Parts: sequence; C-alpha cells; structure tokens
Amino acid sequence: MAKAKWSFIFQQLWDFFVKQLKAVLFGALILLGLGLSKYLTLPWLERYDWLLIYVLLIQVILLWTKFERAFDLIAIMIFHIMGMVLEIYKVKFGSWTYPEPALFEIFNVPLYSAFMYSAIGSYIVRIIKEMDIEVKHWPRWYYLLGLSGAIYLNFFTDTHGFDYRDFLYIVILILFWKTKFTFKVGGVVHEWLAVIGFFLIGLFIYFAENIGSFFNAWRYSYQLTTWRLVDVGKISSWTLLIIITIIIVVELQRLANLPLFAKKLKIKNIIKE
Repeated sequence: MAKAKWSFIFQQLWDFFVKQLKAVLFGALILLGLGLSKYLTLPWLERYDWLLIYVLLIQVILLWTKFERAFDLIAIMIFHIMGMVLEIYKVKFGSWTYPEPALFEIFNVPLYSAFMYSAIGSYIVRIIKEMDIEVKHWPRWYYLLGLSGAIYLNFFTDTHGFDYRDFLYIVILILFWKTKFTFKVGGVVHEWLAVIGFFLIGLFIYFAENIGSFFNAWRYSYQLTTWRLVDVGKISSWTLLIIITIIIVVELQRLANLPLFAKKLKIKNIIKE
C-alpha cells in the first residue's frame, strides 16, 4: 500500500515537472542563450545583438512547429510591448542598466530585452494548455481592467517614490479571494487559490531573474561592481506583473469565445462560474 502511494506521488510530481518544463521552454532557452553567450566569443555583432537574433529565431521555430499558435502570439506581443515601454522608462531613470553595448537598441535598451517579458507571457499561455487550467469565480472584466491599469501605472510612479502596492494587495485580495485555478496532473484534477498561484509564479520568476542578472543580461545599481542576489522585494514586483499577464491571457480567451470569433478560433473557454 505504501509503495503504491509513493508511486502515485512520484507520478504526479513527474507529470507536473514535465508540463512545467514544456511551458517554460521559451524562458529556459533564453536563459541558456544568456549563459552560453557570456562565455563564448561571438564575431561581427555585439552579444546583445546576437541574443536578439537568437530569440527571434526561437519565436519563429515555436510558431512553425505549432508549439505556439498565431492567437497565442497576441498576448505574448502585448506583454512584449508593455515590457519594452517599462524597460525604456526604468533604464532612463536608473532603476537598472544594460552594461554591454548593442547596435539594435532604443534609448539604451537592447531590443532582445523585451523578449524576456514575452517569455513570461508564453509561459502563462502554455501552462494553461499543458495543465488544462480552468478558472472559477473570475472577477468582472471591468474591475480587472482598472486593476491592471493601476498595477502598470505603479511600476512608473514607484520610480519617483510614490508606491501604492500595499493598497493594490488589498484590492487583489478582495477581487480574487474566491478565485481558484483547477488543473490536471497525472489525470487527477487539483485546485488551488489564485492568489497562491500568483505568488508562486512571481517567486519562480525572481529565481530566473537572479540567473539572468548573473549572466549580465542586465544589472541593478548594487550589482555593477560585484554581482549579488536581487533584492527580495522584487518578488512582489514580479507577482504584480504576473497578475497583469494572467488577466491579459484569460480575457483574450474570453474574447475568443464571443459568438463573433468562437467558431473560427476554436479557443477553449477556461472561465467557469
């Protein structure tokens, strides 16, 4: 009996790991490219420019192999643009910097950088498919529109000392206190609170950010002379950012299921009452 129990647990963990690995493929390949390019001597172009070519190639291959659909690219590109705007603003005011030169850049921000935000969008899109995720008690879209706007605005205002994220946390708890995600692992349906999922994904991205900064993808001011761990306060920033990402992906899927688009797009409606 005990052996069967441990076998079941191992099967669940292994299936969870494999699905996570598939979902995080884009981000994992970016981190691999960051690591290899740091230690390889690359000819003709700067390292950041080669990384741009590399991430563009990854995106093309994912679409060509149908690992991602054209519809998935909508959410990914929205997050890409939002990330690029945020990068330009943060670099301008010295929140972080890109220590290496680049030919393909905008206002000292190399173009490859926004693909790291795209990788987050890709993860959310993919994990919904891999784990057959459904959402229960999803808040009204107009509340979420206001919340997303407020979170995104806070990323700009906190640069100048006006940080109201504590208020945002209260709003998030009120809006999502009943919201749950159901997902399948090893054929078994599991369920957890949305707010826990937000935090865990934010924590995971924080770990990835430490790897990225170690490979000189970017650096915070306190990392310029000697690399050290990213401030743990960034976990809250990534948690807030992941909430925007999930809202964008879920709401796009809601739009895809409107009568005007449903027959053509054939996107599963993941929102359940």
